Amino acid sequence: MSPTPPVPPSKPSGAAGAGEDGWICPSCLTPGGASTRYCSACGERRLPLPGWRSAAARWWRTLRALVLEPGRLTADDAAGRRQPWIAPLSLFLTINLVFFFGQALTGLNVLSIPLDTHLHRQAYSAQALRQLAQRLARRPLDRARFEDRFQLQQETLSKATVIAMVPLAALASRVLFRRRGSGVAWRTDFVHALHFYAFMLLFMMSLFALLAPALLGLKALGHPLTPAALDDVASTIEAGGIVAYQFVASARVYGGPAWRRLIAACTFVAVVLGALYLHRWAIFSVTTWVV
Repeated sequence: MSPTPPVPPSKPSGAAGAGEDGWICPSCLTPGGASTRYCSACGERRLPLPGWRSAAARWWRTLRALVLEPGRLTADDAAGRRQPWIAPLSLFLTINLVFFFGQALTGLNVLSIPLDTHLHRQAYSAQALRQLAQRLARRPLDRARFEDRFQLQQETLSKATVIAMVPLAALASRVLFRRRGSGVAWRTDFVHALHFYAFMLLFMMSLFALLAPALLGLKALGHPLTPAALDDVASTIEAGGIVAYQFVASARVYGGPAWRRLIAACTFVAVVLGALYLHRWAIFSVTTWVV
């Protein structure tokens, strides 16, 4: 009596039987794994996605995790699972460029604020007025021309130096969130800081997209609300949003009790906002000196 031939496995239809990355062999419809180059059933070679589709998929996957799963990118990086994601530094630098472009379109400012805001609406405004008077006395220049040059130079410096705030955020993360004996590496602190700033810039861009139409509508109705006033509203919402984000992200990256992470998140955001004001003052001082 001849042995009963083995029954071939049922062939999945559509994406139901797809592997981790959704690849199905086009010849026999057997699902393949994320790292499989050949079909395990028939030997069909897997054709890679076109370069732009593969890159777009990685960007979409990374941005989705950054926004909807706080801390996952950093936790995966710490565990060595880095291939599916955009590199932390590339992610931060790209979002940084898009952020500054968005600021130019909306007229709302966070890092490169107008000269008048430096002079009248910041904690260092009195010092800023003295610095400007000394600069104009040393090298006389029409105020309007100076302001135009100042704004252009300030935007360039802001783009180039925003990354300087990342090491301070990494240090704050290590001091505030790291538990003794947890074994969290310095690399993880820096990666966490890069992901935090990437999210913060995305969050602010979303606020700009919502607030810019409101500003235009109020101007059309003759309301005296200014971009500076909307900046204050955006800053308040931003502070609450990034505290919540850091609270959730720290659970994945550092762990610890909720009450401790909440206190640490509030303190961390206070440090970040303090660094933002120091960055503004430094940018004003350097720009005033070089213009």
